[in-house]
Amino acid sequence: MQNIIRIGSRESRLAVIQAEIIRKQIQNACPEVRIELVTMKTSGDKILDRSLEAIGGKGLFVKELDRALLDGKIDIAVHSLKEVKENRKGKVWLAGAGPGDVGLLTVRTKEMLERADVIVYDALVSAEILCQIPSEKEIIYVGKRSGNHSVPQEEINKILLLEAEKGKRVLRLKGGDPFVFGRGGEELELLAEHRIPFEVIPGVTSAAAVPAYAGIPVTHRDYTSSFHVITGHLRKDGTSEMDYPSLVKLNGTLVFLMGISLMRQIGEG
Repeated sequence: MQNIIRIGSRESRLAVIQAEIIRKQIQNACPEVRIELVTMKTSGDKILDRSLEAIGGKGLFVKELDRALLDGKIDIAVHSLKEVKENRKGKVWLAGAGPGDVGLLTVRTKEMLERADVIVYDALVSAEILCQIPSEKEIIYVGKRSGNHSVPQEEINKILLLEAEKGKRVLRLKGGDPFVFGRGGEELELLAEHRIPFEVIPGVTSAAAVPAYAGIPVTHRDYTSSFHVITGHLRKDGTSEMDYPSLVKLNGTLVFLMGISLMRQIGEG
């Protein structure tokens, strides 16, 4: 009596090719064995207009094969995922470029300059840093200066979302550290809402780097045990939210960022 091995597979082209590879391997090892290929349509194969994620997972493509295996109708089951184009999501890296000196650019951010498909960058990213971007990269400028926002923040948030939804690796490059008055949290909120994966890469903030370059320690065992970073921007209604008396009582180092327009008021406060 001739030995027969029945290989079960889905009917899709990829599944049949994979099953054929298994058949040849067995045939080469056991030339006396007759091998039959048994194909079947699974529940998942009947759904052609939705992604794997949308229809609820891989089980829809293996139940019929597993049942045939348990019932003795086949001897081997070759599982293969659904051949429907998936909605591949990209990812966003929110990175700090530091205070401008290329020597203070982190290794991780430098790596992402090489890996990213598109780089969305700010006005505060220095020319030195921008020169590190490979010439073939797609770049999008969304710079903002005081009183001159070329791209509103809400539009920047949408750009990151749309680029990631195209399946791209998106590097959002900001000056300093993205979470120190960089509005990075706002940009991530929209990504999180749409379940876009993201990663934050800290950067060297000017709040610490500039005093350091000037030889000023922001903390000192004999003089101050804390330092505080304060925005110099006014509220939307033009008023200041700074409580100067409370800041003075902290007896710490006070670092004001974006405070040129309020320099006199900060000094008097």
